[in-house]
Amino acid sequence: MKDQLKSQQSVAVVELECQLADMSQRLLLEVTALQAKLAEMHEEKLNSEMIVRAHLKGDYDKLVRGMFSTVFQLNHRFDEFRY
Repeated sequence: MKDQLKSQQSVAVVELECQLADMSQRLLLEVTALQAKLAEMHEEKLNSEMIVRAHLKGDYDKLVRGMFSTVFQLNHRFDEFRY
């Protein structure tokens, strides 16, 4: 009777250890997948930031060129008015 009880306990322990191992493996796979997704999203964020910076730089350059053009024109008009 004791041997049968020990045998059943051993079987139960082995089953629990197998379930725990399966669950641990699933969790590790999920963590690995989430890390990969996080790395992918980080890369997308960096690419998006570079695109936004490029657009802002283009807009800024355009505004600065316009400002210099306007200042040059105003300076020219002022010189005409002065002389």
